[in-house]
Amino acid sequence: MIFSVKASCLLLYAAFFMASAASTNPPSTLGVYKVIEPLSTDANIRMAVQIEGDRQVYSIPPSTIDSILHVGSAPTQKKYRYLKIHNNGTVVDRESFQRAPNAVSNNDFYGRQQTFSSQQSMIPSVFPDGKTYYRLDTSIAHPINEIPTIHVQAPHGDLESLHDNYLDPIAINVNMSHIRQFSNVKFQLGGQTSRLFDKFSYNFHFSKHDDSSLGGYRRFKLRSCTTDPSFIREKLYYDILDSSSLPASKASYVRLFVNKKPMGLYLFIDNYKSPFVDNLLNGGNNEKHGILYQGSMPENPMAPGILGRGANLEYAGSNIEDYFYKDTSAYKLSEDGSKKQKGFEPLVKLIKFIHDPQPDEDEKEGVLNQGETPLERAWNKRIDIDVFLKNMAFEVLMGHVDGYLGQAHNYFLYREPGTKKFLWMTADLDQTMGSSMIPVRDARSISLNDQRGHIDRFDLMNKHHNRPILKQVLSVPAFNQRFDTILKTVHQNLFTNPALFKHIDFLTALIKEDVAWDSNIRHTHAQAVSHNATSAKKKKDQIQEKILQLPLGHDFLSRIGNINFMSAIEGPIRNHPSLMPLKEWLNETKEALHNYVNSV
Repeated sequence: MIFSVKASCLLLYAAFFMASAASTNPPSTLGVYKVIEPLSTDANIRMAVQIEGDRQVYSIPPSTIDSILHVGSAPTQKKYRYLKIHNNGTVVDRESFQRAPNAVSNNDFYGRQQTFSSQQSMIPSVFPDGKTYYRLDTSIAHPINEIPTIHVQAPHGDLESLHDNYLDPIAINVNMSHIRQFSNVKFQLGGQTSRLFDKFSYNFHFSKHDDSSLGGYRRFKLRSCTTDPSFIREKLYYDILDSSSLPASKASYVRLFVNKKPMGLYLFIDNYKSPFVDNLLNGGNNEKHGILYQGSMPENPMAPGILGRGANLEYAGSNIEDYFYKDTSAYKLSEDGSKKQKGFEPLVKLIKFIHDPQPDEDEKEGVLNQGETPLERAWNKRIDIDVFLKNMAFEVLMGHVDGYLGQAHNYFLYREPGTKKFLWMTADLDQTMGSSMIPVRDARSISLNDQRGHIDRFDLMNKHHNRPILKQVLSVPAFNQRFDTILKTVHQNLFTNPALFKHIDFLTALIKEDVAWDSNIRHTHAQAVSHNATSAKKKKDQIQEKILQLPLGHDFLSRIGNINFMSAIEGPIRNHPSLMPLKEWLNETKEALHNYVNSV
């Protein structure tokens, strides 16, 4: 169910504040100081800045646009710290550290030393010869080396109703500022499973009617990272996909406040809905776009009829109705295409081809590329095989247990308007790299004939009898060989140099203070559930259905909030088989992949 919330959003750029300060004509020795702090309900408390060697305290008033941001002028070129002062001059609180001279106009965050990193860690290109997608610039929505702040404001009663009834569709009006233009935005609670935990996830998108966006991007997810105490797994996976030139979301970090209350650190991720695909594949041009399908429902033997298969792309018939149970399908039409490219018919035709991949007459008789067979041409005409195989390789190597191979969902298929070729895009990467509700495979159970078994630690590829596209693609010798080449390339360019682990260290330093802050202010649903019996029962039923019925479901729930940040990254983690330290997972992957590529 969707929690729709209309909102107004403000993006406050550093340049905007520089211009505002300049309008007051301050002396050239003065600079602009900007700090985020919600303060208390006491109107007598205000923010100030103190400069090293200067006994004067300089007041920093709240911004007229958002009250948690304070903006003022003071001398520059020396170290400084922020203070909270009473109107009578008493210092209520002060930062315990001094900041470097205010040489650049970033938004500081009170009490946080790490607000901006001068370094910009990037993972080297994994597939240097891969296809380049003409993506619209993402630097505004996803800055690499800073953590922006989002502030949502709404009537208290509306927010209370939204959160108390978190399993029901409720819409409220809010104002939102992203401390970075004014616009209308829809704000909503996130995915179904995430609503069962102590910290909500959210979605929002800008209204297309007022031409506002974050650098042209209008739809985003705010992921709570509740189930990953490292806060890094999903971010790292998206960074790897980006460095692999694969079509996918980008991700960055934000801090979230609601009515001045801190909600914590969130992962900020592009939503695949419009105009994302146009921005990703066509530089923001939306004049002609294809159809976007979502594999949205997981495999579930308890689900009725065809829904039990999930979105596994298994053939059920040649009619669109064959893929629906009553009015519900495991496949969602996320975006219709322009002109005549509409509806489910192209997807059903693809599923029919997957079931019985036969070249048509033109593919049999046409001039083939060197070494290409008619069957290979038929596949390449319908789907970008290289992109598909790369995504499957990462699902295996990163242990994406909640993806297509693991649960037959969490992927998108985009049908390009020109070539009519399908493009595979993976999504929802939180249960990866050793975070799982199913146990890691016992190495002793791996058959000697299963050469890929040691890199496939959740036995994902052996589910291919229920994942027909993987089974059929790998049955083509050239594609099976290409899969091995992809694995070798990933090993060579991602695991034989220290860049991946250096990137983890960069992210660790960037968010470490904010993760500690998040753990101190974590909000729970306890109060809401205590007086809402209907929501409490729905929550209990969904936890049983979606979590506790899985082998490690109980452990998965019990460890949430009980494993610290550095242990989640470096280890050790004891007595929790549902979570492996991030670096341990990657080191074991590195070793297994090394052994595999040297054996084939």
